[in-house]
Amino acid sequence: MEGMDPIQKIWWGGKYVHQCLWEVMWDNPKPIINQVHGFCFAAGMGVVSLSDLCICSEDALFGYPNVRSGGPYLAPISPYILGMKKAKELMFTGNTIDAQEAWRLGLVNKVFADASFRLDAFAYAKKLANGPTQALGRMKKNLNAGLEQSLTASLALEAQHMIASGGTDESREAIRAFMEKRPPRFDQYEPER
Repeated sequence: MEGMDPIQKIWWGGKYVHQCLWEVMWDNPKPIINQVHGFCFAAGMGVVSLSDLCICSEDALFGYPNVRSGGPYLAPISPYILGMKKAKELMFTGNTIDAQEAWRLGLVNKVFADASFRLDAFAYAKKLANGPTQALGRMKKNLNAGLEQSLTASLALEAQHMIASGGTDESREAIRAFMEKRPPRFDQYEPER
């Protein structure tokens, strides 16, 4: 970094911080739920793009104003979420979109009323948290693999995960719960790493 001007140093350091954060989010076996209440710009859009699920309030605004500072964020992942044309439009113009447009494009999964946002967001997250963590981790890995490798390799990974899932305590609990006509209790099982 010797000889770099201060602005270059900021971009250089930020590159590694962001890359580490993105990889941790992508590889984490637990689903990551992002909540947006208000503004979500620049690196915040990166966090939303890499989170597994995103919920927001009606007043949320999203955008990539980075064109004004000369820095793209998560350009490679954005077309998968927004579509190529919309990703380019938002990144090239720095325009913002509201919560309903973000939902329509698939950037967010749910839009909740501002007044009940905290309670609705908690209920949404709790439902997922009470699910089968090992199975969710495998599903996340399978879905992410679909963007990282060929269809054939992704299907082979999914087949391995299906075989592995059949012998887990989580799977046995789900079957017992079904037979006993009760909801399954997955809170006792840790996610796989």
